[in-house]
Amino acid sequence: MDRGGLVELLRKLNKEAVLCIDMVHGQDRDSRDHGPNWMSLREQVTQFLKGQPEFEQNVMVRSGQGASSLIVTVPDRLLRRSVAETPEAAVSWLERILATRKADGLYVLPIWGVQVMDAVRLTERVEIVRLSCLPPSAQKQALVSGHLQGTYPGFPINAMSFEAPSVALIARTQIEPVLFDPSREPLGEFSTENIPLEDICLCLTLIGPSMPIPMMRWFQFSDPDLQEVCLSGSSSSHLEINPHFGHMPTMLDELSVGTLVSKYLALPEPLKKRIRIALQRLNQSMRRTETGDKAVDLCVALETLVGDRSPGELRWKVSLRSALLSSDKVVERVGNRRILQKLYDTRSALVHGGTAKDAQQEGVEAAVKICARVISSVVDSGHLPSDTDWNEFELQAPQSV
Repeated sequence: MDRGGLVELLRKLNKEAVLCIDMVHGQDRDSRDHGPNWMSLREQVTQFLKGQPEFEQNVMVRSGQGASSLIVTVPDRLLRRSVAETPEAAVSWLERILATRKADGLYVLPIWGVQVMDAVRLTERVEIVRLSCLPPSAQKQALVSGHLQGTYPGFPINAMSFEAPSVALIARTQIEPVLFDPSREPLGEFSTENIPLEDICLCLTLIGPSMPIPMMRWFQFSDPDLQEVCLSGSSSSHLEINPHFGHMPTMLDELSVGTLVSKYLALPEPLKKRIRIALQRLNQSMRRTETGDKAVDLCVALETLVGDRSPGELRWKVSLRSALLSSDKVVERVGNRRILQKLYDTRSALVHGGTAKDAQQEGVEAAVKICARVISSVVDSGHLPSDTDWNEFELQAPQSV
């Protein structure tokens, strides 16, 4: 690359670039805010770079979320760095980017509704850390400063609008090669990794139980220079049931959370699919405010695990099997079954009568904890009886006084 020629060009453009930035009161904004003059400066840098052998092809930088074209992102950054530092420093920065072969990065998934005191390793690559320990990023700044509302779609005003998450799941990875030519190496060959951060987040529902809610997911390089040339963004899913106001985050038990996650991820996929549905319903029930709606979600969660296709009343089968799985003590099983039978009565009152009494709220809250214990029991054992084996399970369930 013609280092001297690029330095000279940036030095020539510096004065006008400073004026453009001053027009927006020195704030670091998108190049569109600088007006036509800035776009003209940017175009001059772009044309110079296109004449260099390093930019003959459409060189792209690969990240954990796709790829960005250097010819699109570099000119603007060169102008900014030239103004903030020196033209020589700006060109040295570009040379470092072009010399990069591999780089470390993070997949990040902030979680609302839970807390940890210190970082906890969940798998070989995944940790849950305090949000304040994450490296700087635009996404982190939006969460911490409370600017999430109105900035990212899918988050209407709710309890999360006024309280930032305090933790995040992170997965460390290494990108190699960082730079590539899409005409020779299609992006499809560099598919992003399938790290089940959302699945791990859902599994954390069993601790407490709690209602961990993933906020949004993004990727960022550990090297801020590389991150600067990426068109960073985030993805999120629509939250159907929003958490109610007044919810207190649950402190995760650091001693048991790693074991729980490892066992959950090791489950065979058919069983994990059923547990995933049960966890979704359990988590959703805790975000509900109406007693009857909570009861419906909890009944669906339990039926997903212990229901079968054989004839018989669901209330009887589900309450018995769930009680057996919830404890190994007879006294606790009897009490838990009574609570679950009342849970079904509450659901029936809503489904068939159109209302559920508020007086039943306490029993439904107790059922939340029982449901979490049932799911935890299945995760811990790693299996469920088949439809034809439930009778044997019911008659041979181990017990203690």
